[in-house]
This record gives sequence, structure tokens and C-alpha cells, in this order.
Amino acid sequence: MIAVDRAIHFLVLGGLAVLAFVLASHRARIESLVARLNSFFFGTRTGARPPAHGFVHEVERPLTLDVNTFRLIGAAAAAYALLEGAEAYGLWRQRRWAEYLTFIATTLFVPYEVYELAAKLTVIRVGAFVLNMAILVYLLFAKRLLGLRGGAAADEAARQKDSGWEVFEHLTPGGFSD
Repeated sequence: MIAVDRAIHFLVLGGLAVLAFVLASHRARIESLVARLNSFFFGTRTGARPPAHGFVHEVERPLTLDVNTFRLIGAAAAAYALLEGAEAYGLWRQRRWAEYLTFIATTLFVPYEVYELAAKLTVIRVGAFVLNMAILVYLLFAKRLLGLRGGAAADEAARQKDSGWEVFEHLTPGGFSD
């Protein structure tokens, strides 16, 4: 499940990176579009200005960012997408390095999540924090990271015990006969 979650993050962040780079490369068109929309909705003859708050302001604000800001957002999103993609690939292939990479990447965001929770409690923030803490606890104990419960050797022994033809025959009703 963690691998699927990371794959979804990879796709969303990759799309965000592409969008940021497209917005950066078409800056003049975006400014023209924002000006025309403001003129259409708020009129230039009456002297009305776009609102300084509310939904329209929140939609317009990201469209008026500087080109370099769009490029930085795109680069950060692309880098994070690559990290999430590496995690997804490694977890799907059951690689030990991916379990550690996921543990480290998730742990790095815990202080930020605590800061955000201290600023404002929302259902989404609490849910994200609980989910990430559950992932950390799962990786520590179930995957035996950092030497817990026997570490890598015990994890490999458990995998070997649960794989192979004898396990398949034992779990199959009636078994197979020659």
C-alpha cells in the first residue's frame, strides 16, 4: 500500500512540475489572460479592482507569480517526484534500501507536520500526521528497521520461511500429487 501511495505522489508531483514549467514558459500569455479576466469580471470603466481576498484572489495569486518562482516550484516538485518514484519502485520490488529511504523521507517531514498542526488543526492535517506516523511505526517494527526485532537478518529469515514451493503446497487445499 505504501508503494501505491508513493506512486500516486510521483504522478501528482510530476504533473505539478510539468504545470509549473509550462506556466513559467508562457508567462506573457498568463498575464494577458489574467488582465482580460479582471477586465471582464471587474470592468475597467467603473474603476473596480479585483478583490484583495476571497476565491478570485486565491485563484489569481498563483497565476501572478514570478517566472523564477515557477521554475523553482517545478524543480522542487520534480525532485520530490523522483524521490517518491524511487521509493515506489523500491518498495514494490521489496528492496531494503527503499524501506530505509521511505523511513528517512517520512521522518524528515514530521517536524513540519507538527509545526502545521500547532498553527491550525484540520482534519486533513491530523489525518496526514496519523498516516505518516503509522507508516513510520510499521516500517520500524514490521520491516525491522534500525535493528529492531532482529533487523535485516530476521526479516530475511521470515521472507525465506514464507516463500518457496513447500509453503505453496502446504497452503493449497488437497496439495498436489504426482
